Amino acid sequence: MTHCVHLLQNTRPHRAPIRVANGLVVYSELVGEIVLRPLIHGHARSRSVILSNVLYVPALSHNLISTTYLSVHHDYTVLMKENYILFKRNGEVYFVADISEQGQAFVRETVMDKELVTGVRLASARKPDPICEPCLFGKLNAGLFPSTGHRSGAPLDLIHSDLKSYSVPTREGWKHRVTFVDDHTGFKVAYHMKNKSETFAALKMFQAYAETHWGLKIKAFQDDKGGEYMSNEFRSHLDKCGIVHRHSVRARPQQNGTAERSNRTVDEHSTAMLHEANLPPAFRALAVSAYIHVCNMHPTARDPTRTPHELWFKAKPDVSHLRVWGCLAYVHVQRDKRGPSGHHVQKCIFVGYPAGYKG
Repeated sequence: MTHCVHLLQNTRPHRAPIRVANGLVVYSELVGEIVLRPLIHGHARSRSVILSNVLYVPALSHNLISTTYLSVHHDYTVLMKENYILFKRNGEVYFVADISEQGQAFVRETVMDKELVTGVRLASARKPDPICEPCLFGKLNAGLFPSTGHRSGAPLDLIHSDLKSYSVPTREGWKHRVTFVDDHTGFKVAYHMKNKSETFAALKMFQAYAETHWGLKIKAFQDDKGGEYMSNEFRSHLDKCGIVHRHSVRARPQQNGTAERSNRTVDEHSTAMLHEANLPPAFRALAVSAYIHVCNMHPTARDPTRTPHELWFKAKPDVSHLRVWGCLAYVHVQRDKRGPSGHHVQKCIFVGYPAGYKG
């Protein structure tokens, strides 16, 4: 892959997603060929190496070459040493890559005076400065926020929250949902809303439910500092309850990763459920509620031995009532509701598990 379009020959349009080292996804724009022509004493050799299927990726900061590609398609032998990489073909050393303490590889001339490509001049043996200020100004990306792997010591020590808006209003008129995730158990609860201003009411409902369930108080609340969390009544309520209000840095959703990832996962799975059931986006809220109900009964990467349901309710979940969302369902019709047809059942589509009902 290269970020230098002028190196490519015989190009054609090509677009594909590529995940790079910092976790971001970038896209290719072209695919073509690059000619590598070794130099001896500044003069190009007659024989060259043609690399095909080279992707042009403008977002890259360096040109990348696959050692596997050179080995499989061009018969190179790649030898990994402690602080350099050796490239040989037919017993002859073609080039060497030095590896710095920063994990970067710099190509240098070998004792056989061979360089890599036409136009490259290695005038100094000094390695490049690992800090390039112009590169910082032009190419610096924010670093990732690695998971700490730390879990709060007790339920309600920390609650994560995030709000998600629907592109299409649901059948009930809901346009948003707010999710609350307990950091200790991983148990999640979602409330659907018609307006973002209802977030405060949703918080009070969740707080009443959670604190009554555990007999404990919420100690800290984490959000992305969205407007729905910053109203005077919202902040005043948290202060009055002695709840520490924490925010992620603006435009850095990774810091609110638990709630952000939860909402993204819910969206992805509910979309798949709608597609499988062949139902329109207006049924999104029902799919979301059903998915969260099932998700709480599934172990997480943080605790593969217990489910959030078990940690929250202190009992293993009974999954005998679960059904495939969107499947055909036959609903029993009570005698006084059967009408002239006398049918005992009505054909329906299964869309969820209503709270507060048995069976």
